[in-house]
Amino acid sequence: MSEETTLLVPFESYEENAVNIGTQQKSADMARFIDTVREDGLYLLDVNMTDSRIRSIAEFLNRYDSPRIMIVSARQYGQRPARKFAESIGANAAVGRFIPGSLTNPVLRSYVEPDILFVTDPAADQQALREAVNSGLPIVGIVDANNNLRNVDVALPANNKGRRSLALVYWLLAREVLKGGETRTGQKPKISKIGNPPSEAISFAALSRQERTDSICECLRRWRTVHNSPDFLCTRQPLGERHRVSLHPSRLKACCFV
Repeated sequence: MSEETTLLVPFESYEENAVNIGTQQKSADMARFIDTVREDGLYLLDVNMTDSRIRSIAEFLNRYDSPRIMIVSARQYGQRPARKFAESIGANAAVGRFIPGSLTNPVLRSYVEPDILFVTDPAADQQALREAVNSGLPIVGIVDANNNLRNVDVALPANNKGRRSLALVYWLLAREVLKGGETRTGQKPKISKIGNPPSEAISFAALSRQERTDSICECLRRWRTVHNSPDFLCTRQPLGERHRVSLHPSRLKACCFV
């Protein structure tokens, strides 16, 4: 691939962690994100678009205060990566079953008022998605080949059902968000302190060991900074009138995440 050198991680890492593996069904909304179709009918997502969206979304999230970002994942394989991602950037996480009314009913103890919602799968996180729409929140979502993009303001095309895929995507998001936060403060990020991934593709099984997880999270916490007041790109408007976002992120080098 001619553009491999511009990717956040080598193209082979995306492939070996099944980030580009879609489903055997394709929605009309996702047609623009499809790269090719395998002989067995499986749709493959465009890795270049996935990589570009990770950069764009990281820049977008950096425009919000971290405590006002909410990460949601009902899928089993997305719960641990989503929780670690939220911990790393200082955001809120709601993993597992989403309690109805958490975004709309102030009486509940689980009630929160985020400024933006990030969902792991729009289909599995429908309850959170509906409440965010009713509240006028901008919504970012990891979307697979069969997902509908209705109510999703910023889409990240990737395999949102695979364990290793979600681990890699959330790692990359965390790395880019944290580096972007450092850049906004005017300080030059020291990438060497976080370290580089092994030459081979990062496997979820290896990175899920407690020792490595603790080490990674500790390194990521050192990158966390207090952001300035967010510059909102999505305004709170009725459904159908909310702005779609188009960002032009800077090119930054990054590693993988569990």
